[in-house]
Amino acid sequence: MIGSGSWEDQRRRLDRGVVEHVRRVGSGLNDTPMKSTTLLLDSFAPLTGDQEVTSIDAEWERVTVDDPCNPATTPKCFSHEEDTLP
Repeated sequence: MIGSGSWEDQRRRLDRGVVEHVRRVGSGLNDTPMKSTTLLLDSFAPLTGDQEVTSIDAEWERVTVDDPCNPATTPKCFSHEEDTLP
């Protein structure tokens, strides 16, 4: 999920490898952003980039992970979020 901003801003964020998602505050879920160079389920690994959490309101927060994926060396990069119960 990409946050607010112009289409060009969003495109630059995708090119840099920025992944965003929102989560409910205090839900008890463990959320792990994952990435892969293929779409095979067993190929995904946790993102290792810097993570920033920003409050949206009392119930929601935005999580942004900056995990570069250089298109010159890695032309395909996919992401998803893995949610698990503790």
